[in-house]
Amino acid sequence: MPYKRGKLKGELTTAEIRKLVRAHNKLSQIKIPPKSSRDDIMKIIMEAGFKVNHEAQTLEQMKSVKKSVTLEEAKEIAKPVPKTEEQKKQAREKKEKKEKEVKTREGKLIKAGAIIGKARAKAQMKKEESKPEPKGKVKEAVEKIEKKETTRSERGFKVQQRERSKMIQALQFDEKGQPIKPKFDPFKILGITRREETPELVKKRCRELRLSSHPDKGGDPEKFKLIQKACKILLDTQTILK
Repeated sequence: MPYKRGKLKGELTTAEIRKLVRAHNKLSQIKIPPKSSRDDIMKIIMEAGFKVNHEAQTLEQMKSVKKSVTLEEAKEIAKPVPKTEEQKKQAREKKEKKEKEVKTREGKLIKAGAIIGKARAKAQMKKEESKPEPKGKVKEAVEKIEKKETTRSERGFKVQQRERSKMIQALQFDEKGQPIKPKFDPFKILGITRREETPELVKKRCRELRLSSHPDKGGDPEKFKLIQKACKILLDTQTILK
């Protein structure tokens, strides 16, 4: 419907002009770029040798060679043609073919990913196998660690290192949060080294030091407390292996 008020009263709307042009495009070569304004459309129409008859609601050639098209005719001409059963069938087949191609491509990608993963794993294994033997100090350190682990398992016990570290760390500070000096070291208090540690040795040293340092026998109460704490930490974090 034309504008009912304003400065464009009686003139066709932009949408209606577009319909006329779409219908005329079947007879001529008028091309309107997307998002063109009303003024732009009118200019394009005039340059193509046409004019808009707002009263008759038609698009007419100024140098008439072809007959004009009315708005009602334009609506009919521009109306999309319904697809035939054959066209619908072809569209379905095309869609199914595309979906099949996508699935095939995905399958190939998954397969390729699996092959690449296997190749990487194989390369990693080969790299580890071809890793050079450690030399000098590094070799000695590795052998020392392996020997330590073997010896400890042969002794028949395991240490809960994380729990032990937490317990020792908790005794490094006083009630006010100030660090205690010298640092609390259960091995130093019991007079043994980490490598010598066994449940039997710890129990033996604890028994000896408790007897010799007991306050009832003239021992230092503070030293006796430290011995008790050291014994508790080491014994509580040892697990006897069956």
